[in-house]
Amino acid sequence: MDSDAQEIAIPSDVLRKWQRIVDLSANIMHVPSAVVTKLEPPDYTCYRTIVSSNSTGNPFPIDQTFSMDIGTFCETVIKNREPLLVANALEDEQWKLAPEIGVGMVSYLGFPVLWPDGRMFGTICVLDDKTNRYSDLYQEVLSICRDVLQGDLQMETKRLQDEQRRYHDIQLELAHANRIATLGQLSASIAHELNQPLTGIITNCGTGLRMLTSDPLNLDGAREAVRRTLRDGERAGEVLARLRALFSRQEPASQSVDLNEATREVIALSLAELQNSRVIVRTELADNLQLVTADRVQLQQVVLNLLRNALDAMNTIDDRPRELLIRTEAEEGDRVRLSVKDAGVGFDPQTTDKLFEAFYSTKNDGMGVGLSVSRSIIESHQGRLWAVLNDGPGATFAFSVPCRIQPTGHY
Repeated sequence: MDSDAQEIAIPSDVLRKWQRIVDLSANIMHVPSAVVTKLEPPDYTCYRTIVSSNSTGNPFPIDQTFSMDIGTFCETVIKNREPLLVANALEDEQWKLAPEIGVGMVSYLGFPVLWPDGRMFGTICVLDDKTNRYSDLYQEVLSICRDVLQGDLQMETKRLQDEQRRYHDIQLELAHANRIATLGQLSASIAHELNQPLTGIITNCGTGLRMLTSDPLNLDGAREAVRRTLRDGERAGEVLARLRALFSRQEPASQSVDLNEATREVIALSLAELQNSRVIVRTELADNLQLVTADRVQLQQVVLNLLRNALDAMNTIDDRPRELLIRTEAEEGDRVRLSVKDAGVGFDPQTTDKLFEAFYSTKNDGMGVGLSVSRSIIESHQGRLWAVLNDGPGATFAFSVPCRIQPTGHY
């Protein structure tokens, strides 16, 4: 069975509760063994004993693993998704080869245990070394125990979902804070981007007014001035639209993204700052690069964070050119890569693992969220973000993302 649901680790306090349940079950039913089993990810081709009763004669230790193709009682319950009662396997032609007989267990009562979304979790069962037809009362007791386990799984699932929502909200807040901080840092570039079309609008309006008040009227010239005014107004609108998209607080939205085009837009927004920082920018953007299914704004935010990180790494460099290389390329496995190579101060190799931690910064005035947010964004796109020192000065930060995000499979 396939599902996008996330596998949940069972907390130790829940396992202790389940241990008490199987111990009581074995004691009430006077059997040597009561266990809880769980299907094991990622392939779900085996199940494991995660709780086992502390009763005399129990042959099943915790963490014992069983393949899903050997014909055990629990395997049958899991595959059929139905309870199973075997009074005596030695007297039942269907069960004479059951593996449990080899450890002395000949009777079995087991119930399937399900996740809240209907996926198979495993089983809860009791086994005996003699004939046992398990009365209706015993069956009801074990059924109630199964319901308790499923209730616990439901609570744990809800707890995880609540944590994921909180994590998601925190990530959005961090991403927004990062964008707002970057907005202030890009103020010179924004002013430069808007200044040209706004100046053009003022100039063209003045020209059109003079032509409309001249004697004789110059209507052709006025029309041309109006057309230029409209053109410059559209340019200013495009700049504002790019800024609004990049710095708004919004939910991720997947679409087909041209990584080259998205990168060019980020460079255009940063052009004035790059010039003021005396940085020489080179681009090597691969031809015919595949589109990626991604959130365009989030990928642009990552590119912007990497670009700004490179600028910060070079702001004290005076003995060599401040060169910045932004490259895109195709990778094997239907993936694309973007890298930002600077000629800055690099980083301490011993701190490589910390570079992408939240609130860790090598800058005195740094917030320490840019690279952390970037890593979260790339990982949410099933990608990878990393950093390496160059053979020469500086470092290279790069990310790789699949062209199509794949669903996660579960049994």
